[in-house]
Amino acid sequence: MGARRWAFVLAVACLWVAPLAWASAPATGTGLGFAPPVESGAIWGQARDILTQRPVASAFVYLEGGRGGVYTDADGYYRLAAPPGQWTVAIRAAGYLDMSQTYVRVLVGRTARVDFDLVVENPTPAQEEELFRLMATPPEQAWSPDFDVAIAAAPTTIRVLMPDGQVVEMDLEEYVKGVVPQELPPSAPLEALKAQAVAARSYAVTSWNHAAQGANVCTTTHCQVWKGVHFSRTNQAVEETRGVFATYRGSIIRAFYFGHCDGHTRNSEDVWVQALPYCRSVACECGYTWMWGHGVGMCQEGAIAMARRGATFDEILRHYYTGISLMGMQPTPTPQPTPTPTATPKPVVTFTQPLQAGWNLVSIPIAISDTTPSNVFASIASQYDMAMQYDAFASNSRWRVYQPGAPVQTGGLDALDLRYGIWLRATEPCTLTVSGLRVVTSTEIPLITGLNLIGYPSLEPRDVSDALASITGKYVRLYTYRADRPDSPWLLYDFTVPPEANTLKQMTPGQGYWIEMVQPANLRIDP
Repeated sequence: MGARRWAFVLAVACLWVAPLAWASAPATGTGLGFAPPVESGAIWGQARDILTQRPVASAFVYLEGGRGGVYTDADGYYRLAAPPGQWTVAIRAAGYLDMSQTYVRVLVGRTARVDFDLVVENPTPAQEEELFRLMATPPEQAWSPDFDVAIAAAPTTIRVLMPDGQVVEMDLEEYVKGVVPQELPPSAPLEALKAQAVAARSYAVTSWNHAAQGANVCTTTHCQVWKGVHFSRTNQAVEETRGVFATYRGSIIRAFYFGHCDGHTRNSEDVWVQALPYCRSVACECGYTWMWGHGVGMCQEGAIAMARRGATFDEILRHYYTGISLMGMQPTPTPQPTPTPTATPKPVVTFTQPLQAGWNLVSIPIAISDTTPSNVFASIASQYDMAMQYDAFASNSRWRVYQPGAPVQTGGLDALDLRYGIWLRATEPCTLTVSGLRVVTSTEIPLITGLNLIGYPSLEPRDVSDALASITGKYVRLYTYRADRPDSPWLLYDFTVPPEANTLKQMTPGQGYWIEMVQPANLRIDP
């Protein structure tokens, strides 16, 4: 093997090993959290697969709104330093839905235990049925004339009787976020979850089942089950229906619901006494031949079946609740003819990036039509001898190499992907100058678990946490190499330590970055 090839192999090895060695903190349940002050408490627990009850290792656990995080160990356990106060503890694990536990109280010098039963992201039909059996807890709801009060205005809070007898006034939407995953498995179709959110919201505000205690609802099946456990998908369903209620003739309805029926729901007077005009018997496609629940209102398994065949949440609700309207739902805008825009020339921008002799980690922050290396690096054609990109998705050799002047290009870097970073070896100090168009839309950058070499396709510098906001909790470290700092070229941003401990503060145009991911994700960089 020639000297030039040995030099190339050595360079690749150094580029790959250096960031790994520099970030060699062990990924264990306790190794990544920063040392807590003496007066801190701690949160600990275990992450398990809800179906198999097997421990889930390498899940990332962190405090929402706080700093730091740890990974679960081989047995699924974690221990997380936490200052005294009330926290939301969140967890992310590859192949599972993101989830969190709210209202976790940490006392000085004490520990609080929070276990997580993780739900698979894409369950099989058999797993989905088992999840419904394990997680859905249909309420014991019943109509009572004592609470038959017309409610036309949409409240924003609700009073909840907690298990310890305290009454807590909650934001209504936060309350609904704690109900939906207890009534339907969070892996259910999104439109079914949205229908459940509207039904739970409507039922809650028309309830006054615990008037003697000064509460609307309790947290058990007596009303509808509430827990401080949230999932990302059920939160999404609540947010996408925020403020939406089912109404009949201007008043919010008692939106009864139940597990599943036997092919048709029941009229309210066939189960209770009162004939409610919006609770009429309707055909149901839940697929069961026996009843689970009181049978009045929305069949939850039927809602899932309707969503799977393409029904929207409002279609589901209007099917099960006869003659209703949806208050707070934004009307679908009437399409307007789009005028033909007048073509205007797009301004060309020029970007310059100083380079040092040797290796430089760079990116191209503007849009260029011809991304061949010879065109992109034309301004330094005689002042560099190698360009490299790292393809994290490649199954074999991940490095793509371009060597100007080589009679045959065998390194595979025929065109640059400007979403990703570039190692560029300059033979002397010089300035790279490129011209193109300003990026005007957000750029999506697919990332895999582990190390990825990314670019920064924006002309606006941003703090690291802001630039990476779209993947918060899915990465742990970001590195860059500054050739103009020969004594300490590597800069680091570590998600798991206090911000003042980091040497990398901002992502800047023209710089490339290594990012260490804990699960696959799409990074969105705004222009």
